[in-house]
Amino acid sequence: MDVAFDEEIESLSVDVDFDSSRLLPSNLIDIIVDEISNCKLLLQLDLSENLLQGEIPQNLYNLSNLIYLDLHHNQLNDSILSTIGNLSNLHFLDLSQNTLSGSILVALGDLQNLTHFNLPYNLLSVAIPSIKSIHKFGPSTFFHNTDLCGNPLEISCSADGTTFAKRKPKLSVSTIVAIVADE
Repeated sequence: MDVAFDEEIESLSVDVDFDSSRLLPSNLIDIIVDEISNCKLLLQLDLSENLLQGEIPQNLYNLSNLIYLDLHHNQLNDSILSTIGNLSNLHFLDLSQNTLSGSILVALGDLQNLTHFNLPYNLLSVAIPSIKSIHKFGPSTFFHNTDLCGNPLEISCSADGTTFAKRKPKLSVSTIVAIVADE
């Protein structure tokens, strides 16, 4: 595979079509990102469903003009780096269905323009930080992670920020009135 780009590219979607008998280099994401990190005007990057392995490369976080980043359904691991806050123009971020671990970073609060945010099916743990810009996406954004707790999930955290217990559902005033009126 030969990857070469000029600095004028604004959108890139990579779909590595391979036959299962041919092995891809384990550092494929590094090869791709090393090349595209020179594309300072890149607005959209879709590397989803490509069996990419390893951590999310640091130089990917330097593509500050990105508005769309899709890395879902790969085999990315390690943690999300705090420099994700450099991608402040992002509107779309999908990191679901990987094996990302560690905590959700407060730096995600710097992504004020997000209209789509997806993190389920990873190995993220501990308390979800109190950041309105990510809470607005609701609990489905965080489902199926190892030990996440806190809002917007229905799992409260212990004092040290680890998973504690499911919250009891709260009854609305109208439900309480209906129960009392029914008796």
